[in-house]
Amino acid sequence: PLKLCLVGDPRVGKSSLLQRISHDFILDTYEPTVSTEQTTKVVNVDGVDVKVQLWDTGGFGASGAETNWASYFFNCAVAVLAYDASSPATVEGIEHWYHQLKDQVARFVVVACKSDSGSSAVKDGESLASARGLTHLVTSSRTGAGVSEMLAECARKALRGSAGKTQEPLPVPEQELQQPQPALPFSSSSSS
Repeated sequence: PLKLCLVGDPRVGKSSLLQRISHDFILDTYEPTVSTEQTTKVVNVDGVDVKVQLWDTGGFGASGAETNWASYFFNCAVAVLAYDASSPATVEGIEHWYHQLKDQVARFVVVACKSDSGSSAVKDGESLASARGLTHLVTSSRTGAGVSEMLAECARKALRGSAGKTQEPLPVPEQELQQPQPALPFSSSSSS
């Protein structure tokens, strides 16, 4: 599968985004992600079914503490730089994450989460993404707005080679398409 890593400051909506993608709903209560969580999803990209694996970092490393980035981001095709659409302070975190990862990850997408709560930070997020030449997308895990589009765009970017050429995805076997995807529990006690 193509590996996508969700990164961003704590409480920006990464876990809710992962939960919406995995279960098509979100919990109303906040439980911090203690380690990492992941889920696998089959996404249709331009008529081809592609398996993607999403990893949620749980905001580790936000304090600047030393982290074993290399193992977490090993084979990461796209880093999803998430921020809270209603919190301008979280856009600053995107710059931190970008600088932490730019030598380990080739492709990035900037994603505004929680757009249903407001959009005071979206213009700042768009400006930052534009300055870095990155794609910017707006999502709401609560309503589901923009989530499918974000996932498809990330998979599309993951399929591109470093020269911008599209690589042929490995087709997902028909039997895997017909089997339900295993759901991972979303609690602070889960680990990977």
